[in-house]
Amino acid sequence: MFAILLPFDILSLILAGDFLSQTFLTTGQQSVILHVEYKLLSTQEESYMQQISDYELELMKIIWAKGGTAMYAEIAAALEAKGTPWTKNTIVTLLSRLTAKGYLNTHKTGFRNQYTAAVSVMDYQENETISLLDKLYEGNAKGLVSMLVQKDLISPKDYEELREHWDESEVHNE
Repeated sequence: MFAILLPFDILSLILAGDFLSQTFLTTGQQSVILHVEYKLLSTQEESYMQQISDYELELMKIIWAKGGTAMYAEIAAALEAKGTPWTKNTIVTLLSRLTAKGYLNTHKTGFRNQYTAAVSVMDYQENETISLLDKLYEGNAKGLVSMLVQKDLISPKDYEELREHWDESEVHNE
């Protein structure tokens, strides 16, 4: 993408933070942006969530189970109750990574941090399901369902409930 901008325009872009990296060539009164990588401006355009590790997911499950918000002490206590006590440094590091990846928001309460889920359980499950479908079945849900049926991972009762759900969906879509 090439654009001719005045120095003031470049400063405005930098202050607005509308790009991740840039290369500028300045000539007199005009500046040419040779390379600009724009941030996604809306979450609707962002269909990609960064992958998280199993340990990070464990922390997210604890936070989701607590209504989407938890303090460090609550997280540590929940890990202890599960029989998986981690060191404080491990927990804090994983929480920092989740915050950097956009899964958590952090709010200071005195000297303590309150962690709030920025991604809902449903959004995470949807993203992971689509990722699994794309990775293993090239987006073909029929292949996934077929495998679940063949390996008896879906009971006949589950299958009938799904069938009823699909039949109801067809009625509502007509």
